Amino acid sequence: MQIAKPNTSTKTASSESNTQTSLEAAPAAPPDKISIDLTRLQFLVVDDHRFSRTLIKTALRAHDLTQIIEAADAPSAFEALNNPETTVDFILVDHDMPILSGVEFTRIVRRGIDVPNPEVPIIMVSGLSAIEQVVEARNCGIHEFVAKPFTADILYKHIAQTMFWPRPFIRSSKYIGPDRRWLNAGTPSGKERRDSN
Repeated sequence: MQIAKPNTSTKTASSESNTQTSLEAAPAAPPDKISIDLTRLQFLVVDDHRFSRTLIKTALRAHDLTQIIEAADAPSAFEALNNPETTVDFILVDHDMPILSGVEFTRIVRRGIDVPNPEVPIIMVSGLSAIEQVVEARNCGIHEFVAKPFTADILYKHIAQTMFWPRPFIRSSKYIGPDRRWLNAGTPSGKERRDSN
């Protein structure tokens, strides 16, 4: 389903730094983003464990996000992304999967290889939350990282943050993905601080 897309711009890699901030409270849609109806988003949940997919679906539905497609691995996810009858608006992907990891999957998406929208929002939802995995995930081009276990509210906050406060998309020889720093306007809470991840 087509939705009103957030207004983003493209920046050069030289203007990017490696800082990121976290969200403290559930954000409401700012006036200029009120046309983005999160309940109309089509989510693609990519995780090789059925139980994990069920947990994510339950968390999404707790906030009336009910349009969900499941994929047990990266090849199935690419099939969903290229299905002409559906439009994937948001991807939630695990880190550790067979065939292709979540990191490898994200890099392929960001390079625009066999996908219709290389800038599609991606959140990695993973139980591998050591600093090395978080940095690797961020550097492959994800928007946010959510560590398992998580609550429905935490997942929703990251989704809302991604949609309501989009970052410019970076394209360079070394990195393709959302700007890894927040704009000078600050985070939704109005405070700038490093993410604990």
